[in-house]
Amino acid sequence: MKDKKFWRGAVAAFVVLAILEFAVNVGIMAGDYEATKNLWRPSEEMKTWIFYLIYAFVAFFFTLIFSKGYEGKGIMEGIR
Repeated sequence: MKDKKFWRGAVAAFVVLAILEFAVNVGIMAGDYEATKNLWRPSEEMKTWIFYLIYAFVAFFFTLIFSKGYEGKGIMEGIR
């Protein structure tokens, strides 16, 4: 895990997760959230920092699992 490629991959995965979350929740789902806002907690009460902690956890383990299983055999390896 001291490899620079590993950490760059983990950071890249974290950034992609955060950007996709933002795009889906702010862009695509915003209308649905607004229509059902009486069912949700106020944004002041939500602990949004927990989401970023989970993204870091997922990005780290996704990168770890990929790096342990990577054999360089092409696209079929990625599909598997």
